[in-house]
Amino acid sequence: MEQHIRVYAEYFNEKDIGYRKTTIIQIGDSWELLGSAILKNPGSAKPIDKKIEEKNLITLSSICPNSKRYNWKEFSVDATMQCLIKIFNGSYVGNPKEISGIILLFNLHYIREADINKARDLFNTSLSEHTFPNLDEVRFMIGNKPVFIGWFNEHKKLKNDTVAYFSNEIFNHLISKENCYLEKGFKENKFYHPLYINRIYSNPNFKNWAIFNALQKFQNQLDL
Repeated sequence: MEQHIRVYAEYFNEKDIGYRKTTIIQIGDSWELLGSAILKNPGSAKPIDKKIEEKNLITLSSICPNSKRYNWKEFSVDATMQCLIKIFNGSYVGNPKEISGIILLFNLHYIREADINKARDLFNTSLSEHTFPNLDEVRFMIGNKPVFIGWFNEHKKLKNDTVAYFSNEIFNHLISKENCYLEKGFKENKFYHPLYINRIYSNPNFKNWAIFNALQKFQNQLDL
């Protein structure tokens, strides 16, 4: 039976720029933390005009203690989120299984724009306090669960000191833990984006590529 997926996030709109932060993808009814992901920027998922149940607002606020209840919105599910779920449930390594719980989704910046070039332009003009993730908050929320990094080379493209600092610090935090799927050297990692993985995983040579090995290691980390 196909499980329902709900997406929640804090959402702000300032000077015609939308900021989506603290995204929570819920698969099924469980609120157990499965793990987290850090990607480029929020894409095409849009806020839904639907009131969030009081019990869910209480849970969301407990997951992210620094959030404000009135900022939470329910969102549509976009293609990147669907692919991210497949990374977590083992579909891309040929071992799909049913999962239930939440995936926390963070980004290098929080400007919601599906066109990556437009997102970069908006990023360069944004002065909002909602632009960047809070490093301490992210470290607290991810806990000891596995974290998938899929920002590809966006940390270089943005040419921003805050992004560079965040990406390096969160990477060092993750590799300091046992059984981390990432290679120990920052530059040794490709940080594959979920949409890229989805495009190439049906290639007959996929199992011979480094990307498949990385996904297997991540799956092993999830299974611990």
